[in-house]
Parts: sequence; structure tokens; C-alpha cells
Amino acid sequence: MTGPVTAARNAAMTSVCGRAVGMLIDDTPGVMRTVDDARLAAAWTAVIHRKSQPRVEVVRAEPLFMPGPPATKRPRQPVAESRQRKEEDVEVAFPFTKLVPPQLDERIIVSRILELLRAQVAEHPLTVVVAPAGSGKTTALAALARDASEPVAWVRLGPEDDTPAAFAAVLLAGMRRVVKVFGVRLEALLSASGTTLSTHNLVTACTNDLGELERITIVLDDAHELSEPETWAVVDGLLEHLPPTVRLLMGSRTEPEVSLSRRRVRGEVAEIGLDDLRLEPTEVREILSGQADDAAIDAVARASGGWAAAVRLATTRLRAEPSTSTTRLSMTAPRPEVDPVSSALPHLWRFLAEEVLDTQPPELRSFLVETAILDELTAEVCAAVTGRADAGEVLDELDRRNLFVARFTGERGSAWRYHGLFADFLRDRLDAERATASVVELHLRAADALPAARAVPHLLAAGEHDRVAEISLEILLERFDPSVLPIILPWVEALPGEVIERYPRLALALTWPDEMAGRPTDILAKLEPLHARLMEAGREVAAAEIGVEVAVAALMNGDYERAGQLIDEALRRPLDDWAELGALLVRLHWCREQGDWPGTSASLDSAFDLVLGAKTSGSVELLASAMSARLLFADQGSAWIMERAQRLRDLLDPAEAAISLAGLRPLLAGAGLLRLDLDTAADELRRCLTTSREVGGLAWTHQEAEVLQFALHLAANNQEAVRLTVDEAYARMSHSPIDASMLAGYAHADTRAAWRRGDRRRLDAILARLSGGNRPEEALVSSMAHALIARMDDRGLDRALDELAEAERLQSQLRAWFGAGLPGLERAAILHEQGRLRHALEAAEPTLAVAAEIGAGILLADAPSHVPLLRRCVAEGLHARTVGSVLAVLDRPTGPTAVAVPGTDETLSSREVEVLAHVAQGLSNREIAAALFISEVTVKSHLTRIFRKLDANSRTQAVARARELHVL
Repeated sequence: MTGPVTAARNAAMTSVCGRAVGMLIDDTPGVMRTVDDARLAAAWTAVIHRKSQPRVEVVRAEPLFMPGPPATKRPRQPVAESRQRKEEDVEVAFPFTKLVPPQLDERIIVSRILELLRAQVAEHPLTVVVAPAGSGKTTALAALARDASEPVAWVRLGPEDDTPAAFAAVLLAGMRRVVKVFGVRLEALLSASGTTLSTHNLVTACTNDLGELERITIVLDDAHELSEPETWAVVDGLLEHLPPTVRLLMGSRTEPEVSLSRRRVRGEVAEIGLDDLRLEPTEVREILSGQADDAAIDAVARASGGWAAAVRLATTRLRAEPSTSTTRLSMTAPRPEVDPVSSALPHLWRFLAEEVLDTQPPELRSFLVETAILDELTAEVCAAVTGRADAGEVLDELDRRNLFVARFTGERGSAWRYHGLFADFLRDRLDAERATASVVELHLRAADALPAARAVPHLLAAGEHDRVAEISLEILLERFDPSVLPIILPWVEALPGEVIERYPRLALALTWPDEMAGRPTDILAKLEPLHARLMEAGREVAAAEIGVEVAVAALMNGDYERAGQLIDEALRRPLDDWAELGALLVRLHWCREQGDWPGTSASLDSAFDLVLGAKTSGSVELLASAMSARLLFADQGSAWIMERAQRLRDLLDPAEAAISLAGLRPLLAGAGLLRLDLDTAADELRRCLTTSREVGGLAWTHQEAEVLQFALHLAANNQEAVRLTVDEAYARMSHSPIDASMLAGYAHADTRAAWRRGDRRRLDAILARLSGGNRPEEALVSSMAHALIARMDDRGLDRALDELAEAERLQSQLRAWFGAGLPGLERAAILHEQGRLRHALEAAEPTLAVAAEIGAGILLADAPSHVPLLRRCVAEGLHARTVGSVLAVLDRPTGPTAVAVPGTDETLSSREVEVLAHVAQGLSNREIAAALFISEVTVKSHLTRIFRKLDANSRTQAVARARELHVL
């Protein structure tokens, strides 16, 4: 049950798929710092539409969520307007200089190195260029990118990219610089409320997106900035599944933390190191030719030791003053066997100070030092920081004089970056020469000139914590998109505790990783003390919002009483629409788990009224994601639910809201099952699971879809499909609390299939799995398993009948008509076998009456095990129409049957025949998996067995052999 609850709680953190990535990069000046909701929305609208606005001042008199009258509700954003705004958003969430290679100085490109790099990239899926700073890595990679005949996606990594989700976000942005439509699955995954951002999910989504591309090369520069094992696990996973049309290059100061040894053995990696990048004396002479006399050039060649940074220094000084002595440069020269940076850095610093910085005019020197705080240099921002109106001309001059700047050209003009070593040096000078207050002022000027998200590092450096808190909230409240959280969380984590207390919604952002990882104890530890302090301070609305998240954690821990108190308390407060919707959805699922269907129905009614009245895109997607097939049994009836579900569906754009639409599909499939429209149910489940698999598995949605799908498999007697799906789920349960929470649905299908096979050992294993559970549905399935074992052993039947009667009462209370078995029908079957016909019909009647009222499809999964009983019910006129419709479905042909392979002892199973038929139609493994509701791994397993049984080595050969033998 925690799935829908967590999805509901993510109401406070999620909505429009993929918008945050576009929103965070806009390079409009003006930092938003308002706390009034109406002004906040207007300011943010201006920013995303690139209007240059004056700074919006902070309203300090009444910080957000302090006691007082309710804040003005944020203007609602209609769905159509939301889609239009998304199209107008900028493409990426990062400075564009992270996503394009620098422009090159033709004089320092070495053809030998470039040719080496080209040859290695052509022959290997992975090429790593590992060398210290200043060795020419970026120059070589940029030269390759410039001359490539195929698209090259460029990503310069930084410390801010060192989480799995942040890495995925910057990779998505880099790819979209060259392939505008790339990443539908990855974008959906990053934006989804019901999806755990696990390594598996991210790798699966990204790999599937990459698989749709023609040849492309991805460059990850500065890969040494990644240090977290979880981030490297994503990179390693991508490498393991890299499509053959993709080449990956890494530039790094240290060896990347991926499995290089295994790839070396397989010949999959090329490695270029410092020795390859060292400039040969002839190459140094070629670079410096015409800039000095031969003696000076030879001195540089000897002094530099082939280190590109030293040659670049010499290039700069010789251009500025050809008569410059090279004696100082010789101090920077490392011996060939020594790390150039560690040996030469102190001398390099001295050289930069004496020969570069101190030789500049005072105004230019000041410009260099002051702008060192910037990651990206543009005329507008440099002018704001330095106060110089001619900042654009100064940047052009720095570029002309090659003063350690790299130029980048984007859609809106040029920007520059200092070379990494020079930037480090300038920042060292700034800290040494300027007072702290002066440096703080520079950061504040930068923050005022940058868009909100990019201003945050400067605000943190300046100690402007309240402004950081307000910007974080503005982004979260306007977009509610989980894809912003990997970017925002580091900001929030950098804030002092007292700031978090002033802005308590930020505490909710801090608990997001705990919630997605299923750590309720950690959530309670973070939020319960804050909730208590807010209550003591009289900040009841803020406390109510925190209380909703505490309620979610309490539910995850099984503390229903505490959760109910907190939700009731929250809904008594004047919450805004978003907080109210989140609270309603949590209350809905709390009531449902308690068997309080009037409360469930009332909460559902209020949620629909709130969302369908406003029709805001985020709320529509949120409510769609929170839907479940079990809600078909609410008091209003399935027709009422379906009418509103269809209205939700009509408001969802399939291209933009694939994840939310997938969340709605189990409910639509459940409605199809109820009316025995199996084609509709199968299609909705296929679409749901296809979307889920493409992003690595949608939490709770995937599991519910599989549980509903069992009804189709069991009705068709597809034992193999049940076994494979169940076994895969059991394997996931060992490490996934989400899968473990759905044990009952998988165990029920396993129980029914095991009974039909007469597999007593399997039934015992199922009971063992269920023995430690505390969920009501698990008790239902456990009673069913006990009863089946009793029937098998022909003993203990009286006890089984009593257990089933109690389970039937529990099922009626929970309305758990999908995925938990039918204890009433099981009890009737036992009585029927005992020859107690009247009692059997009396036992079956309540369950059949429910089926007649809400839909015959609730019988579908269990009916194949009770055909004699059901035929007797028809004969006796007991709900004959309802029961007869189910029996008619069971009598339909169920598709391919097992086929013996002529001339061998082998037999192709029915599923193998299905797979082979799809192969003959030309379907790919992915398409077969989608059509048959199985994973690609399972398809490959079937193909391996098919090839062996048909003595074939390929798909084409297998189809030909099958036709020759009349198997197809």
C-alpha cells in the first residue's frame, strides 16, 4: 500500500514531465526572491519567458509558511497553457558551455594525437583519455568533435553532476544539443513521481533511448569530477549495454571508476595516456614556429618536457613579447617520468603571477581576478560583476591575446571559460588579495545578473541562505517535478538547520531520497521533531504540510492510528490546492487500507472535484498516477470512476505524460477485466508494461499491472508465463520493498498455478513466504494456500473451511477482488467435492452476487480451478448469466499449443511457439517482449531453447526450419 501513498506524497514534489530541465538554464538576468505566491508566479513566468526583469525584492515581513492569514493561492495553470510554456522553455538545465566543446586554437592542435584518437574511437566502444591537468585532453577531444562526420554529444562534468539522477539529467541535456528528440524514456523517468531512480532504471531508460539512434559519439570531459560509486555504477551500466551505434569517450585526470580490466580483456576499451599526449620536440617547434627565434623555441621544447600547458604558457608570452626569456618557463618543466602538475604547479603559479597577471594593466588585472568567481564568462554578467561597461570588448581582447580562455559559441552568442589551471590560480589570487566582504559583494553581483538556479552557488558563497531557500521553493512549487530534485537537493543540504525551519517545505525535499528508497524511519527522524516545533510555534498550516509526510512514513511503518490523526489534522487547515490534493490522496489510501470505503469514496470524490475543476497539468498527472484498479470498487461504482478516469485521460498528452498515463492504465485494464473485455485489458496492460520496462520499471504501477495480467494468464492456462513473472518478482523482492509490498498478488497467482500442477512443494514454499507478512491481503492468500494443501492431503478440511470463512469476511471488508483470490469460491469448491451441494451453492452465492453486481471479471483468475462448481451453479440457476459468461471465456481457444519437433524427442512449448511466430513476423526482441508481456531477457531465453530444439543458429534459420517441419 505504500506505493500509492508515496505517489500521493510526491504530489508535493512532482508534476509536469520534463519541464524542470528546460526551466533551470534560462539566462535571463534577475534573481527571483519573492515569497508571495501571486508575485512568485508572475516573476517566474517572466523568467521562463526570458524577459529581462529587475530583481524582485524579498518580502521579509512574512516569510513563507509563517503564521498568519492563508497565502493567496497560486494562479492555476491550464493544461493547454502548460504545454505551450513547455515548448517555449529553453532546452537544458545547465550553462551551455557545459554542453558544447570549446573553440580551438588551430596552432595547438597536433595531428598525430588527433589521428591516434580517431583510430581508437573507430575501433572501440569506449576510449578513455587519462592525463593530468594541462596535458591537452580537452583540446584533443574538442578537435575530434569538431571534425567528426557523425553527431557528437559533449558533456563537461562537474561536482554538481555526481549523483545518478544529476548525471542522467546532464547527459540528457547534452544529447539534446545534437538530437533534439532524444530521451523520451529518460525524461519521463526523471520526471516520474512513481519511479525509483535506481541504477537499473536509469540505465534501462537511457540504453533504450540510445538504441533508437544512428551512429553517435558521446564525450564525457572532466570525468574525474565524478566520485560517488552510485554515479559510476550508472556509467558502468551504460557501458555494459551500450548499443553498437554509440561510441563513448572520457577525458579524465584519473582512471575512470568503471570496469576497465574486464573491457581490456574483451578488447572493448582504448586508453590514451600522458605519454601519448606529450608533445614531441618537432611538434613544439611547429606550434611556436614564427613566434620566436629557433633558440628560444628549442629552449621551450626542452623546458616543457612535452607538457601542453607549459607550451601554451610559452605561446602566450612569446606572442605578447617575443624576446621573453624562457628561463622562468624552465622552472615549470617536469621530468618526463614525473607528474607534470605535482612537480610544476608551484613554479607555474609563480610564472602566472609574475609573467602573466602582474604584466597586465591594473584594470585588466582586476577584471581577471574578479571574474574568476564565474563558471561562464559573458559580457552581461562580467559587466555586472566588474562594473565595466566594456566587458564584451575585454573578453574579445582576452580571446585575441589567448589569455587562457576558451571560447564557446551558442544560439545567443559567445561565452568564455578560463582554462582550469588559470581559473584556479585566479581564485587563489582573489582570496589572497581581497577582503571577505569584497568577495561576498562580487558573488552578490553575479547572483543578481544570473538566472535564479545559476545564481545559487554565488548566493551560498555569499551566505545568502534565505535567498537560496526562496529560490529552491520557487522552483519546487512552480514545477513540482522530481527531475529538479537532484539539482536542488545539494542546495538545500547546504543550508543551516535554522533556515530549513523557517522554510519547512524544504524539509520535505530532503526526505525525498528516503521516501523513494523506502526508509520511513529516516523520514520520521527528520520530520517529527520539526513537526513538533512548528506546532509549538503556532505554525499550524506549516505543521499540517509536514504532518502529511509524517503520515506517509507512519503508514509505511504500519502505524495507521498515527497516520489517520495527522491526515485529519492536515485537512482541517487552509491548505493550498497542491497540499490539499496530496493530503486527500494519502487519506484515500489510508481509508482503503483500513477497509473504510465511505472514507475512501469521499476522498476520491473530493480529489476529482479539485483536479477536474482546476484542470492544471500537474494535478491531472498526479491524480492519474495515483489511480489503482482497486478504486473501481469505491462506493460510487466503476461507471462513475471510469467516467472521471476517461476525463483525466483526455487531459493527458501521451507524448508529454507517458508515465502518468501508464499509472492510469491498470485502472482502465481493471475495468476491461470486470466486463470481460479481455482485448482491452490486454492492450492497456501491454502499453503500461511497455512504458514501465522502457524506463526500468515504474514502482507500484508495474507490479499492479503484472498482478492484473495474471488473470489473463490463468484464464488461458499459461502456466509458464505465471511462473516466469512470479520468479522474477520473487527475485526482486529480496532487495525491493516495493515488490515485497505486492507479495500477495504474486503469491496468489503462484498458488493457483501450483494447485493446477499439483505442486505441493511449491504451495509449502508459498506459505513460507507469506508466514512473515502482516498485510491483510497476505492473510487472504495464506488462507487459500492452507485450503489447497488441505484439499490435496484430504485432511484438515474443517479447519480450512473456517479459515476461508474468516478470509471471506476480510475480503468483503477490504473489497480486495483483484489479485487476492476468492476464499468464498474456494470454500464452495471444497463443499462441492464433499457432495454437500446445498451448502456449496450457499457458500458460492455471496461471491457470485458481488460478481453480478460489479463485474464477472473478478472470477476470471480463480474460475479455471472451479469449473465443475461453476457449471453446477449455472445448472442450478445461481447467477447463471454471470457465471456462464466467465465459462464462455474459458472455453475460447487460448492460442498456440505445444508442438512436438518431428524427428526428435524435443517439444516446443506453447510460449516458444508464440515467440517463434512473432520472430517469423519480423518482430524484434523488444517488440516480442511487449506483445507477450514478458521481459527481453525472457525472450532471449526462449530463443536460446528454440535454437537448440530446432538445431538452428539464427532467427532466420529457426523460422526456416520450423516451416520445413510444419511447426509454423
